[in-house]
Formats: sequence, C-alpha cells, structure tokens
Amino acid sequence: MDGKDMSAQRMTMIRFGLGLGLLIYFLFNVYLEDTNKLYKDITAEVNASKLLMDVEKWQKVTRNTEKTFNYLFVELNITAYMNKTLLPEDDKTKPARGMNLAANKFMSPSYTAARNIPLMVYQAIYRWYLLAGWFFTFLPLMIALALDGYYQWKMKRFVFGDVTIQLYRLWFRSLSIIGILIIAYLVIPNLNLFYGLTQYFPPLALALLAIAINRLLAHYQKLM
Repeated sequence: MDGKDMSAQRMTMIRFGLGLGLLIYFLFNVYLEDTNKLYKDITAEVNASKLLMDVEKWQKVTRNTEKTFNYLFVELNITAYMNKTLLPEDDKTKPARGMNLAANKFMSPSYTAARNIPLMVYQAIYRWYLLAGWFFTFLPLMIALALDGYYQWKMKRFVFGDVTIQLYRLWFRSLSIIGILIIAYLVIPNLNLFYGLTQYFPPLALALLAIAINRLLAHYQKLM
C-alpha cells in the first residue's frame, strides 16, 4: 500500500470516527441529557447571541423561531405524534412491579427524549435563523472578497511559474471543513463547538468562509 492509499484510508477512518462521535453525542443529548441542564444551555446560548447582534435583528430571529416552532408543535401537533411514538400507553390498572417496574425504568430514556426533542428542535430552528441573520450581515463582505479573489485570478492568469496548487488544495480543504462545521452546527442541536463560545460561531464561520472563497478564487488558475 503506497503513501496515497494510506493517507486516504486514514482520512476515511477519521471521517468515520468523527461521524460516529457526533452520532453518539446527538443520541446522548436526546435520550440521556438532563432536561433542565439542556434548557439552561439553550437559554444561555440565546441570551449570549443577543449581545453580539443588533437588537432588532435578534428580535426578528427570536420571533421567526417562535413562529416556526409553534407551527410545528402547535398547529401540526407534532408533540402528540412524538409522544405516541416514544411513550408507552398508560396502564393504570396494573401496578409497576417486577418486570413491569424494570420496563418502566428502561423506558425512562424515552420520557427524557420526549422532553428534550422539542428543546433541541427549538435550538436548531434558532440557529438556522441566527445564521441567516448573520449571513445577510456578512453578505457585502463576502461579495467584496469574492470579487477581489476573482480579480486576483484574472491578474495572475498571465503570470508564469510560481505554481501554488498546494495553496489551492489547502484553501479548498479549509472551505470544506468550514462547510462541515456549519452543517454540524445547524443539524446537531446542543453541539457546543467551542464550549461557552457557541454564540461566536456564526460570525466567525462566515468570516472564515469569505476569506476561504477569496483565496480559493485567487489561486484557481493554477489548476487550469
């Protein structure tokens, strides 16, 4: 096995390990995380993000979040379907003894999931709207840096030598990593990428994304 195959195999194992770790973390938050702690974490994140954003934009984010959440859990009544799936039927005629008691204890993660899932859905919705709000804030910068990278590409088309395909690959990988982190931030609720600093992730990720796009466009001609 040559070096390239070993490197590819190593990257595959790393991706698999990261994916498995994120899945385990997600299931832990759904079935085992204390609901009160989860609520406090989400509340702290929402309040912390308020300090970084324009008040009107933050209020718009929270309004849209509550509107979407109420539509899902009140109008569509997802709670009833979720409880029907997760929770066992109450049997008040039989005391919880012996195997029934063991079964009730075994079902306790399902009760935890029934309480945690709505909170995690709220957090996921909030993060989507928060990232969208930050996206429109950073959009002028992203456009400016993209145009700057494009004009650098046009200027360098006629420059011979100084091949920087490694730089292109580096920024392409950086762009991929940023994209993966953004997706993980959005689809894995309660994922604290930087413990206690999650509120900084949207603006930081979008700023790095703009820089990566700029560098990617600037070095693109080296692959032509």
